[in-house]
Amino acid sequence: MDAKPGLEGLLQPSLEREVVPRALLSDRAAFLVAFFGGPLAALLVGGFNTRALRRLAQDAWLLALALAWSILVVAVAAHATATTPSELTATRHVALFGHEVSAAVLRRLVQASGLLVFLAFFLRHRRFHRAAAIADVTPARPWIVGLSCLLAGWSLQFVLSMALFAAFR
Repeated sequence: MDAKPGLEGLLQPSLEREVVPRALLSDRAAFLVAFFGGPLAALLVGGFNTRALRRLAQDAWLLALALAWSILVVAVAAHATATTPSELTATRHVALFGHEVSAAVLRRLVQASGLLVFLAFFLRHRRFHRAAAIADVTPARPWIVGLSCLLAGWSLQFVLSMALFAAFR
């Protein structure tokens, strides 16, 4: 028996054409979106980079964890705002877990949680960013993707906050 026909089948390429992955959004652009947009915007940027790397199956747990964290942070901020007595609201303070904190501090906590989500995705994709830098691959243009993630993150945070605000009232 000739083993050649079986080997020919094994040596044939299984894909018709090579798929070229899209460029990642730069880590600087992702940082700025997370800084100004909060955790939901950082989640969207992380999702964009995960999709560009074609790692949805490998990073599904991180996407789910970041989504849960983002919703928790927005829920805590909405609850603190909704349950604050009117005398504290007049002084631009909120009641967070029974403690009086400035509304600016609450905004900074939401902002810090966005940076935490960015950090989680950055650490997960660090080797891919480094490989792209070594290969001199230009990152994706940040204007369309970055601004879209920023606006979508703000919109999602606003809608979620208003829904939770109404539920807590």
